[in-house]
Amino acid sequence: MVKYIIKKLIILIVTVLAVSFVIFMLFSIIPSDPAVNKLGINATEESLAALRLKYGLEGPALVRYFRYIGGVCTLDFGKSYTYGMKVSQLIGERIFINIVLSLMSLIIVTVVSIPVGMLLAHVDKTKWENFIEINNQVVMSMPPFLLGIILTFIFGIIFKFFSPGRYIAYNKDFWGFMGYMICPALALSLPKCAMCIRLLRSSILEEKKKDYVKVALAKGNSNGRALYKHILVNAIMPTITFISMILADMIAQGIVVEQVFALPGLGRCLLNAISTRDYPVIEGIILIIATSIVVIGTLNDIIHAVIDPRIREDL
Repeated sequence: MVKYIIKKLIILIVTVLAVSFVIFMLFSIIPSDPAVNKLGINATEESLAALRLKYGLEGPALVRYFRYIGGVCTLDFGKSYTYGMKVSQLIGERIFINIVLSLMSLIIVTVVSIPVGMLLAHVDKTKWENFIEINNQVVMSMPPFLLGIILTFIFGIIFKFFSPGRYIAYNKDFWGFMGYMICPALALSLPKCAMCIRLLRSSILEEKKKDYVKVALAKGNSNGRALYKHILVNAIMPTITFISMILADMIAQGIVVEQVFALPGLGRCLLNAISTRDYPVIEGIILIIATSIVVIGTLNDIIHAVIDPRIREDL
């Protein structure tokens, strides 16, 4: 098991390095000079050279990459062209919002989808099941930004549970901030809940047909014991994989939801950086998102190895 984890960690590091190299080189070949963009075409060569030196733009691209990745290892992503401050400081002020949004969405998906999926797997073919299935399809088909608009209209304008667009900073009123984040988290998580419910229900129904379940019931196990001890262990594996995938997807989709609820997170920062061609900020945010997705995939593989003994036997 230890060898498996070490192997996965090595793959993670190599993947992140490869992603950082591609991102850096892509921005290096863009036909644009940040020094000229900032100082203008009438700037002197001396001032342009001084600015390039300040932002680390001198030298070959490969040399600059090794200098960049060395800084990344110490959480130094360079300096922002627009704000003149460290990218790590700029990102650090906003990343907490994205972490809270992703974790709240993940908790909602896990707490809602697993019990409901298990419950629906035991429901007979009745009109209630058809009613739930129709609603499940409707929610699943809605994009998060549309759900965000609907939730803002219902809970912000009609019931006035919060003021739409009036973001509450976490360093000023933490619990007010957490309350404001509920609707964005719901907008992100509800379509994923519908997908997880459908997947888990289908997996449980498929596992119920297998011979080992009939043997477990023949040995005197109740339906509940057979579900928790035998069926769920196998049926939940695809759901865990799916949850890890949607968590990575929610990190990316959170950029759109931020715009609906006026959250000053990484999404708004990224859009501003793109509009002003602030390449260090763009590189830093993309690298953080890519690293998060790779880490989630690695954790998913390790969790699989812990839960499923068949994977441990192959190590």
